[in-house]
Amino acid sequence: MRQHQQGVAVLTAIFVMALASIAAASLAYRQNISFHRTEALKHSEQAWWVARGVADWATTLLEKDREDNEIDHLGEFWATPVDYLPVDNGVVTGRIVDLQGRFNLNHLASAEVLYADIFKRLLLNISLDSSAPTPDPEQLVSAIQDWIDPDVEPRFPGGAEDGIYLSKSPAYRAANRLFTSVTELRLVEGMTPELFRALEPLISVLPEETPININTAPPELLLALSSNPAPGEVAAFVENRIDEPAENLDAVTNDAILGPAVDSQGLSVSTHYFLIQGEATIGRGRVRLYSLVFRSAQGQARVVYQSRDTL
Repeated sequence: MRQHQQGVAVLTAIFVMALASIAAASLAYRQNISFHRTEALKHSEQAWWVARGVADWATTLLEKDREDNEIDHLGEFWATPVDYLPVDNGVVTGRIVDLQGRFNLNHLASAEVLYADIFKRLLLNISLDSSAPTPDPEQLVSAIQDWIDPDVEPRFPGGAEDGIYLSKSPAYRAANRLFTSVTELRLVEGMTPELFRALEPLISVLPEETPININTAPPELLLALSSNPAPGEVAAFVENRIDEPAENLDAVTNDAILGPAVDSQGLSVSTHYFLIQGEATIGRGRVRLYSLVFRSAQGQARVVYQSRDTL
């Protein structure tokens, strides 16, 4: 009987020791997880402030640029991306994008057919995979205009209002307001992932009508400015504009640098709206910050809005 009691006592002691070991291991594990979580949060906060610093620095750079030059082109310092900049315990990347070197989707809310015609030609100028369906410019422009306009009457041909979008899964409605984000275009009837990827570097979303800066616009957009494009003149201008940008719009109307059929309406050689893209990686934290910046004619720059990780 005594041996049995001693055996039970030994087993009990072993069981208690095992429980204590498990509890200690669990506590150590939780402490380790808590440490790494705290460290990750600290690094993430540091990355946020570094990314904010990138945006502030770039905004100041744009103000200084305006003091030095009234035109904007790709040969200026602001147009040089920062691909790798070491900082304490991390790295920073960033770039400034001229959003007026892209087609502003909100132009399609205008009754001016000039912008709709430019966008239709732009759709025909982009390169898609051979297996991707070719977009119908007329129908897609109608669908985009229906997405923007305040009424609920679909346009012809190819318009799309709530009746189309409510039949989708999941269902949603047409915005019936101006675009607030480029990615919103993916929701429009007729837009495909392949087409959106091709269009994304060529388009912007701005809160007002803005002229297209010919000194920063890509060739596809420059060729879309006219129904009778001049590929040779456009190619020559694009090749030389870093060193010899257009100083004024007389170069378009008088010197025909983009071809004889291009009018200066809706064009410019300077910019008010820029996008600052900054990414900071500090230890285990990473933050990508997008800042829409408006720079006035007097050179004062301010952040219109910022978004974290998504544009």
